[in-house]
Amino acid sequence: MALVFNPMDPEFLADPYPMYHRLRTEDPVHHSPLGFWVLTRYEDVVAALRDPRFAKEAIAAFVAARFGMTPPGLGLSMLDRDPPDHTRLRGLVSKAFTPRVVEALRGHVEAIVKGLLDR
Repeated sequence: MALVFNPMDPEFLADPYPMYHRLRTEDPVHHSPLGFWVLTRYEDVVAALRDPRFAKEAIAAFVAARFGMTPPGLGLSMLDRDPPDHTRLRGLVSKAFTPRVVEALRGHVEAIVKGLLDR
C-alpha cells in the first residue's frame, strides 16, 4: 500500500506518531502528493536546514499558491526567516534564551503544561 502523508487528515491530527513512524521506516524522504517533501530523519533535516538552496521564506508563498490561503502566522516567526533576517533577529533575542534563563523558566512552563493537561 502506497504511503500518503496528508498533514490535514483528521486521523493524523488526532495522533501523528504512527504516521511519523511509518514515514521514518518506509519513506524517510517522502514526496507528498500535495506537492511538498517530508524529511523524517534528523540527519536529513539538519542537512536541509543548513543548505542555502532550501529557503524557508518561500514556504508561505507555496502554501498560499497551493491551497489558496496562508495559515495565520505562517512566515511571521523568526524561525520562518532566512539569513540575513534570521541572523539579525537571532542576535536580538539570543540573550533571552541562554541555558540559565531557560532553566529559570522551567517551573513556570511546567505549571502551564500541568494546568493544560489537567483540563
